[in-house]
Amino acid sequence: MGYETKFKLSFLDGDANTSVAVLACLVKEGLIDEDFTFEVELDGRQWIEFVNKWYSYVQDILKLSLKLPTVTLRLEGEGRAQGDVWEAHFLNGKYKHFRPRVVWPTDEEINVLPWATS
Repeated sequence: MGYETKFKLSFLDGDANTSVAVLACLVKEGLIDEDFTFEVELDGRQWIEFVNKWYSYVQDILKLSLKLPTVTLRLEGEGRAQGDVWEAHFLNGKYKHFRPRVVWPTDEEINVLPWATS
């Protein structure tokens, strides 16, 4: 058993060896097999997406970020539980972890919205 999370690890900086290093780290940790997606976007951002139980992601990506000290690694996570959504950025052995905020409209913003009839 365990708690599965959908992960998306992306990076924009780096060179041709960056994707090789990222994939090697994930394979070494046993996180990916044949069931993953690897994409390159038009702006050059590369990302890999997979679902797994990965409890040591902070320690593993911190180690990887030391091997790629000039590359910002962005890891997004979406768990099965409602609201379990987060993102972390890693750079040269340091990281920032954050969750989205729900912001309700102010009374002033609500007052200018039209009323619905159905």
